[in-house]
Amino acid sequence: MRLMIIAVLALAGCGQSPQKPEASAADAAPVEMSGAVRAAGTEPFWSLAISPQDGLVLTEAGAAGATEPYVAPEAIDGGGRFTSGKMTVSITAGTCSDGMSDIAYPLNARLTVGDRTLVGCAYYPWGANVRYLIPAIDACLAKAPARMPVTHAYLKNGYAYVRLSASGPEETYDCVYNTGEATVKRAEGQLPGERIPTFYRAPMADPGESCAAHEEIKDDNGVLLGWSIADGAC
Repeated sequence: MRLMIIAVLALAGCGQSPQKPEASAADAAPVEMSGAVRAAGTEPFWSLAISPQDGLVLTEAGAAGATEPYVAPEAIDGGGRFTSGKMTVSITAGTCSDGMSDIAYPLNARLTVGDRTLVGCAYYPWGANVRYLIPAIDACLAKAPARMPVTHAYLKNGYAYVRLSASGPEETYDCVYNTGEATVKRAEGQLPGERIPTFYRAPMADPGESCAAHEEIKDDNGVLLGWSIADGAC
């Protein structure tokens, strides 16, 4: 009887499809990678912009660019990988140098286009978090020597880091904000993705009317917070 029960259970199991285990957080690419990602390299010069809105857009010096549809990244060791059409790009964590500046990028990039492989650095554009950084931005502007555009900002370990720049390096300031207190000092070095975008905090004259395409940034209630210019400042 025992053998018959085992045989019946075995036969019943043969007719069922194995259940696919649910993906765990460890199986997913970093959540930041589901937004915008920028990558670039030298020798030859190339840049790659990745976003759900525009797809994978490759620009190369002296060559025709290419665009592929957006696909969500798959997890790989240390990061994620986008595979779309003729492009495959792997983005992994780790300090990276472009070999031409003193910028320390937080990510490495490896792009395959057809039978070519391009190697470079990558970063996440900071502007997606601007609405959450408004308290820090306001506190930093209150301490700055003049009202300036924000050219970079990010959160880390409970602190907000905000870079303000009136024009050149001699008029650039870094601000550290935590629990209502802001400290401002002269900036040193260049940050990855600085000025991509540049944010102008309202109230002030609309900075994009005469010099660049710009986007209005509003809070959840539709109140204007300021303007964002995608690449560079006016």
